[in-house]
Amino acid sequence: MIKNYIKIALRNLNKNKNYAFINISGLAVGMACCILIALYSQSELSFDTFHKKADRIVVVGSDGDFFGKMLSTPYPLADALVDEIPSVEKSVRVSDMGKLNLSTNGQDFVKINHGTYTEDSFFDIFSFDLIRGDSSQVLSAPNSIVLTPEASHQLFGDENPLGKSLYWQKRDTTKMLQVTGIVQDAPRNSSIEFGALVSLNTMDKNRRQPDSWHSYFIHTYALLKSHNAIALMPDRLKKLVKDHYKSHDKKQKAPSNSFFTTPITQFHLSDISNDSGFTGNRAYLYLFGSVALFILIIACVNYVNLATARISLRSQEVGVRKSLGALRSQVAGQFLGESIFLSVTSFLLGIVISIGALPYFNQLFGTSLQWQGHGMFLVELFLAAIGVGILAGLYPALYLSGFSPVTVLRNRMDVGGSGSWLRKTLVVSQFAIALVLIISALVVYKQLNYTQKADLGFDGKQVAAINLPNNHAWKMRKNIRNQLINYAGVEAVS
Repeated sequence: MIKNYIKIALRNLNKNKNYAFINISGLAVGMACCILIALYSQSELSFDTFHKKADRIVVVGSDGDFFGKMLSTPYPLADALVDEIPSVEKSVRVSDMGKLNLSTNGQDFVKINHGTYTEDSFFDIFSFDLIRGDSSQVLSAPNSIVLTPEASHQLFGDENPLGKSLYWQKRDTTKMLQVTGIVQDAPRNSSIEFGALVSLNTMDKNRRQPDSWHSYFIHTYALLKSHNAIALMPDRLKKLVKDHYKSHDKKQKAPSNSFFTTPITQFHLSDISNDSGFTGNRAYLYLFGSVALFILIIACVNYVNLATARISLRSQEVGVRKSLGALRSQVAGQFLGESIFLSVTSFLLGIVISIGALPYFNQLFGTSLQWQGHGMFLVELFLAAIGVGILAGLYPALYLSGFSPVTVLRNRMDVGGSGSWLRKTLVVSQFAIALVLIISALVVYKQLNYTQKADLGFDGKQVAAINLPNNHAWKMRKNIRNQLINYAGVEAVS
């Protein structure tokens, strides 16, 4: 029976090529848009889920009156979490170093992006693949460095770098580092990025300030003994703040800071400010998801409109089949099968379109989406395409299969009625949704165009922003200002 349904469906499509082209191409373009949006959403939601202990890892941040929520925390917090909160199994500190100037001979320096300070518990908590080296030792000794394969190739070529020394040019000084391991690059869906890992105890003790609870510059992560312990963390952290922020000076009030935790799997889409820049935004997922839903609705409505508009052409077929003994369920199954066949064909064509459009999508949205490793995701999309076929074809199938054979064969059937009323309603809804999307797109375009071209009252190319990297530089800001104002070509400094 299914084979017969497919034959009839193919004959009808071949007989009505324009109908088939409009339906398949319209649905394919709509599905291609939805596939790209689904791929983006799946990528955003998969951040940090590759860690084996992801359900027990939390990001610890601070919340103060002045800066608000931020990731920066005091250096001693990590040790206090393990020592004073029973539900914390381990903790790790991570600090961004920016670019590293490294050399094998002290002369030809290579810039390695995303240099990161961290400690030996890094590999106990996170599931980054250490290709070479002992995970418990690679970051324990001062002046140790773990390279990614790319960084290793830049510096040593195809040689084995383990045990070899590197010159690290840091401002006006040069330090020696020893390569202790090779770590696989962080996956694309990792919120922690690195090109090289340097042992945290390499950092000067004065900068680390291991006993200071008032210097915020380290990112702290904790591994809990159970994922249920996340609910207990707020109360435990409040007690920790009270114990460590007692001021001995009566004139000096203890800072009104508090700490909070966020599961690492939710971090990428959270509202926490990140020093390294924009991460993700859950509102964008809702927005894109709504757009994808509207596009699918328009495509389904388009199918229903075309199917019900051809009632008069298919009514004779229904009458003949019913007069020969076909049940309504069989006739409905035929039309529903045609709808599913069209939907699956459109899905396959939509996959081809989305593959071709993916590079442009990445360029437009600043993403780096790939198709590799999404086999299960494609299966889910295929099942969704079948669901779309059922939803789109359900009404035409039930409506067409309900004709009386006597009425149809005597040409007394009114092809208007409820079918005509439905088509008018669907067309109005279809245009309304399309107008909403078009108007929204225009508003967003106008807003973006305004932010890019609005007169700010100054020429941005003539203004330079200088970062003061540490407390020492911040204390010298007045001297820096006075020196800069004396340079030729500098009109003002603030």
